Formats: sequence, structure tokens, C-alpha cells
Amino acid sequence: SEPKIRIRDLSVQTKINQTNGALQLGAVVKSHFGNPKKINVHFALYSPDGKELDVQKKDMSFENFSQDTVWFSTLVREVDMWSADAPLFYTAVLSVEYEGFRTQFISTKIGFREVTFTDKELAINGKVISLGNVVEIPFRAEYALGEAESTQKIEALLKDLKSRGVKVVMP
Repeated sequence: SEPKIRIRDLSVQTKINQTNGALQLGAVVKSHFGNPKKINVHFALYSPDGKELDVQKKDMSFENFSQDTVWFSTLVREVDMWSADAPLFYTAVLSVEYEGFRTQFISTKIGFREVTFTDKELAINGKVISLGNVVEIPFRAEYALGEAESTQKIEALLKDLKSRGVKVVMP
């Protein structure tokens, strides 16, 4: 069964500033108790090689059956960038402490990267990524209706596009 006070959702935001990475992590914490409670939420961040980089603790108070978001922020100096060639992940671990006991642990992988778009290019960490051919297919009502004949037409169209090296299809 789920703990009476638990982390319900996470929000992760990363930003790159030259060689440093900024991390903001929000945890939505929900209380299923019918009376006020006080808890601690713990946060730890580990580098891709497992080194502990940051540890934080925040106090929270809850009214009856309520929820709130707690935010943790940290700066990672000389951040290891994530890329498709070298997918380096940091690990964030959160836990809920209630009445002296840790009742829930959650870990999530986090990658720091910088994504930029122009009219014709996508770049990750400054490296242009080839999307291959991009084709725009006009919308047709029969495609949306899921008719058997239309489904066969769509499958034939996608097979044809794949044979021509098209990787991205835009509606």
C-alpha cells in the first residue's frame, strides 16, 4: 500500500551556463491524513560516477488531506553534459521522513543538455543533429476516422517514406 504521506509527482528543470548546470527539482507531496502533519523531505544528488554532490532537507506542514510542492535547487560545477553519444546521467534521490522514519524513496535520472532550434536545424550541446528528410503531410479527414481503407493508405505511405529515408513526419 502507498504511504499516508507520499511524493505524488516530480518536476525537473535543468539549465546550462557555460560549464555549470543549474537544477531545480519540485516534488508534489500529498497527505492522506485527516489531521495536520509535519514531515521532512530529503534530497540528494549524485554525479554519473556516484559521487554525492548535494544533500538538502526541507520541512513541510500539511492540513487535512492536502498537498504542496517543495522545491530543491542546486548548482553543479563543471557539469557532465548528456548526449546521445555519451548519455551521462546524474541521480536525484528523494525521501519522505515522517515521525522519524523514512517512508518513501524515489530516484530519478537527470541529464544536463542544451537544446536549440533554428528554422532548419536542431542542435544538442551545440552539435547539429541530422533529422534526415522532413516531410509535411496534409491532414485528411479519412485518416482521422480510422477507416480500414485509410489505415491501409497510411501504412503504404509510411512504408514509402521510410524507404526514401524520411525520419520525421509533420502534420
